[in-house]
Amino acid sequence: MRFQLYNQLLRMAPTNQQMLMAAYDIQEGKMTLSHFRPIMQQPQSAADYIGTNLEVLSKDIHPMD
Repeated sequence: MRFQLYNQLLRMAPTNQQMLMAAYDIQEGKMTLSHFRPIMQQPQSAADYIGTNLEVLSKDIHPMD
């Protein structure tokens, strides 16, 4: 019963196909933030997304972040 309800809720919920990823490169001393959004209705692979990257140097990142 729970499984059926969960599947029904998934079908009703809007799909959020945008992704935000972050990675810290220790060797280069920078953080890379990437925002990906789909270029087609039902993306199936990484080629179906367009990405925007933002690089921030470690010296510009506050220690509390």
